[in-house]
Parts: sequence; C-alpha cells; structure tokens
Amino acid sequence: MFTKLSTSKAVTFSVSVPNSVSALSGSSVVLPCGLSPSYDAKTFEFRWYRNDDYDDPVLLYENLKVQENTGDPQYRGRVSLIGELEKGNVSLKLENLTLADSGEYMT
Repeated sequence: MFTKLSTSKAVTFSVSVPNSVSALSGSSVVLPCGLSPSYDAKTFEFRWYRNDDYDDPVLLYENLKVQENTGDPQYRGRVSLIGELEKGNVSLKLENLTLADSGEYMT
C-alpha cells in the first residue's frame, strides 16, 4: 500500500500496513493502517482507493469528516473508518464483501 496524506504543517511519519488481508464473500474485513509515530490524523486529508483510481476513492476523509457522497458508488454504505484518528489509526472497514472487492487498496 502507498500513502498520500496531506496536512497544513510539515510532519514526518511512516505508514504501517500488512502485506495482505483475506476474508470471505459476504463478510467484513478491516484493512489496518496506522501512522508511526502516532500523529493526530483528524486534521489530515486522506483517501482509500484502488489501483490507480485516485480520483474515484473508496473513502475520502477531508474537512474533518468522511465525505459521504464522494467516490465510487459501489462502496457507499459499506465502508467506514474504524480507527482512532487522534492516535494515527486510519484503518478501513469494508462490509458485505463481494468478489469485485478483491484487489489492492491504497491510502
């Protein structure tokens, strides 16, 4: 996974993610992602997206909230942030998995 986070002040951090995550069709999965050292990510802008589809995100977080009507419509109502943003946890939860959900996700 790659990272593309922006903030108004210069900070240096790394992003920790696992190599792969597996789940069954119809179930839910968490794609873990955390900042190290822990920074308060509430003021950051970040997006989860697939492959090279940066402009059509799975989830977009900006202006201190998840943008509900932005991005790929097939994910609306099925994705959420489950981490504690103030501790640098920007993990994504994806529910009701389908075969179309398989692939690489980036943040």
